Amino acid sequence: MKTQDMTLKTRMQDFWAWFTANRKQLERALDARDAERAAEAVGRQLERLELPILCEAGLSSEGRYVLSMSPCGDKNRQFVSRYWAQMAPKAKKWDIRPFRRPDVLRTEELSALFRKACTPDAYVIYSQTDEEEQKYHVHVVSEELASFGVGRVPMCRMMFYLLLGEAHTDVYIGKIRCSAKVPDPVPKGKKMTLTEFCTMVRETPSQKPWACVMDPTSLCFGYQSEDHDGDGMREDIYGGFTRHMRLLKEPCNETASLMQMGGVYCYLYYEPKQRAPQEVAMAQAELTGRLERLLDEYRLGYVVGSAQGTDYCYIDLMITDEPEFRAVFRDLPWILDAPLYLEYFGRSPNGEYVQ
Repeated sequence: MKTQDMTLKTRMQDFWAWFTANRKQLERALDARDAERAAEAVGRQLERLELPILCEAGLSSEGRYVLSMSPCGDKNRQFVSRYWAQMAPKAKKWDIRPFRRPDVLRTEELSALFRKACTPDAYVIYSQTDEEEQKYHVHVVSEELASFGVGRVPMCRMMFYLLLGEAHTDVYIGKIRCSAKVPDPVPKGKKMTLTEFCTMVRETPSQKPWACVMDPTSLCFGYQSEDHDGDGMREDIYGGFTRHMRLLKEPCNETASLMQMGGVYCYLYYEPKQRAPQEVAMAQAELTGRLERLLDEYRLGYVVGSAQGTDYCYIDLMITDEPEFRAVFRDLPWILDAPLYLEYFGRSPNGEYVQ
């Protein structure tokens, strides 16, 4: 079967079948401290299956073999990484991690990121603590950033993904500003070395009463809309929650990106029986929970959001095998005891649009 004809679920099954057949070779490479060779072998399989995800291989401090994904803040890749780990077979002495979670601060990797020799001493951080948002807003100063122009901020955020891991960067790093030289006036905030700043962030869960999550796909954001008088689908929404804000803002782009990896974004909608807002919200939460358990049982994806509108309620989904989901969906209204309808973000499967 051609890769483009494979769903995300069948691609993952293909990958883990390869892993099972080649696990001993990967273990031998890691035992020989050749993590690069093991990571390259894994990377070739991901590339073959058109899963553009960075994967690291190594040994943990407990001597266990580790495979760890690095989606670097891309929400589509974060969900795919989560699913990759969910589909992994149980393997003795192996830890399969959906997100990078550095056990130690590996600043030597900066040179690989910037493609030239550099050390943490080359970076100064001015950090402002935002207790209300529970984030650190930073101004990064380093001559290493001189050649990146408008790409400075993305490079700095990549640096934090590298040094702090996926969840800590998404949860704790707020606004980022960058300069090649110390600007005038000097940036506000506490002046710190890069190592001092990263150490502070990594210790935040034990030092501050801030939210702590290890799974960035569990981060949920509320939103409201003042303009909900339109006649089109979802134009009646006045509020909701989402784990993927960019999907709501750029549905075609995000859908196209996921479709390249064999998945789809869609949503279920229905007319609520209750009319009191609190009753509607409670009924939707109960229905969403039942749907999440069903998706987990079939390993078909995740709920990524929900919304309430003047006409309909919506439940947003990331689906890993659309044909299988369509088969399940035929019985879904009966299973969940709710008259549900199905539509796709940005359209397709085969209602076109998506570019």
